[in-house]
Amino acid sequence: GSSAEDPVVRLERLFDAYCSFGNTRARTATGEVARKGDANRIDCSRFIKMLRESSLLEGTLTQTGVELIFSKVKQPKERTLSFERFLGALSLVADVKKVPPNELTSSLLANPGPQTNTVTTFEAGFETKLPNKNDQYDRRGRRRSVVDAMDRK
Repeated sequence: GSSAEDPVVRLERLFDAYCSFGNTRARTATGEVARKGDANRIDCSRFIKMLRESSLLEGTLTQTGVELIFSKVKQPKERTLSFERFLGALSLVADVKKVPPNELTSSLLANPGPQTNTVTTFEAGFETKLPNKNDQYDRRGRRRSVVDAMDRK
């Protein structure tokens, strides 16, 4: 795309791509299947995915923090954000990360769009992320022992 294009237009295109990611039928605010002409809306897990794939989910910004921001800006009883509310959520994200909104926008616009190979479900990434408590070897392949653990404290 041309960089001369309005960032808001480009941001909305990214927003639309994430709204419909993995979704054969987009949904409305209350979760009904959207009809043609209904504006796209993003849910919390796709919002988190967008931030993660834009390398923004790190440092001061945690997944829990994003969930809190999401529930702060959404309408009561709704599970999704309109583009306008999404922009509001982004300004809160910028506050948490202590970066100017335009810097946040450029990080987002560097994102090529939803990646299918990243693990977004909690369950899928669960076994790999947590070290196995019963594992007898540490990361370097040395055998663990109870005595070892006591020495480290």
